[in-house]
Amino acid sequence: MFQIPLHHCYLIQAASIEDCAAVVMRQLQDIHADVAVPTTFDIDTVDIFTIEMAREVRQRGQQKAGGEAFCIVRGFDSITTEAQNALLKIIESPASGVHLFFLTPQPGELLETIQSRTLRLDGICDDADQEITQRLVDEFTAGINFQDRLEVVEKITTRRQLRVFAKIISTTKLPRENPDFGKALELVVDWGRDSGSSVKLLGQYLATTAGRSHERE
Repeated sequence: MFQIPLHHCYLIQAASIEDCAAVVMRQLQDIHADVAVPTTFDIDTVDIFTIEMAREVRQRGQQKAGGEAFCIVRGFDSITTEAQNALLKIIESPASGVHLFFLTPQPGELLETIQSRTLRLDGICDDADQEITQRLVDEFTAGINFQDRLEVVEKITTRRQLRVFAKIISTTKLPRENPDFGKALELVVDWGRDSGSSVKLLGQYLATTAGRSHERE
């Protein structure tokens, strides 16, 4: 949970940036509801965060229209190197009263200098991520062919989410119907802890080995 006074810049891991952004905004609104200081919120989520967007964050922070506190929330699946360099300059020279929140599936892939200057709050969206993962499990178990299941696992964006997905789905009937799939789930949980593992390839592996008993008859 965020604390008053807020840190200048937060870095948050999120399996779904849209859902996590909504969680962050609700919590910020809640903690400011009983605070006399006026607060302005600015939120946006994108697939790729570009240098133009980084410049826009700087401009918005400099304007700080309305309120003594200005919370800028930005979620992105990936970010360009140029944008990271631009954000680093913003973080190194914080504007008074401006608080930045960056949400991304893989915060560890950002520049070390950005990571060292931000406060990590990875657990803040765990409930939202859990709900999202459960929905993916439901979609996966309802799939009747490889393409259906492949479309589901392609929505998984982080190794942590993949491990949670594998653990949840291990409690369903699919592993009992297909022992090979049960073994694949155990391997994915194990391999998913390796920082060098590919989420995409592990997901494809699960989709390939998840054939139901009636598909093999």
